[in-house]
Amino acid sequence: MIAKRLVAAAAVGASMLYGILIELSAQAPARTWSNVMYLGGAAGVRGKSLDWDNKLTIGGDKITFTGKNKIRFEIDTSSVRRLNYKGYRHTNQDAATTGLLVGGLAGLVAGSAIRSTDHYLELEYALPDGTAAALLFRLHKDNQQDIIDAIHAATGIEK
Repeated sequence: MIAKRLVAAAAVGASMLYGILIELSAQAPARTWSNVMYLGGAAGVRGKSLDWDNKLTIGGDKITFTGKNKIRFEIDTSSVRRLNYKGYRHTNQDAATTGLLVGGLAGLVAGSAIRSTDHYLELEYALPDGTAAALLFRLHKDNQQDIIDAIHAATGIEK
């Protein structure tokens, strides 16, 4: 009898603690980054924002993007189902061209060795009617890890 009461009390305590943690995560202060590109996919949003001067805000309850050309959308963090990060390494074409102009063939070879990485974050989420949707961001090298960590924390999706 006492064991049943202890188990019941532990279950109630665990559910209360879970509720408190959910409440605290929803109240966590939102963070905003400015070096983000929106490459498309958000439901009801036409166009892309290929400038770095956009704003991505991640809070405990929603993710908000505000970009150039009046592109703006919000996604509830509870609707996010999957996050996918990709780093795409490629030759820096500007460095190769500059190397060719400055140093001839040897400059081209040296410039071609310079590689850069583009950082992409795919966010899959559910629309209010349950339909699956996804969108794609390009993240700046200076803030990509902070944004990925913040989205994981806000959505509760493990890395």
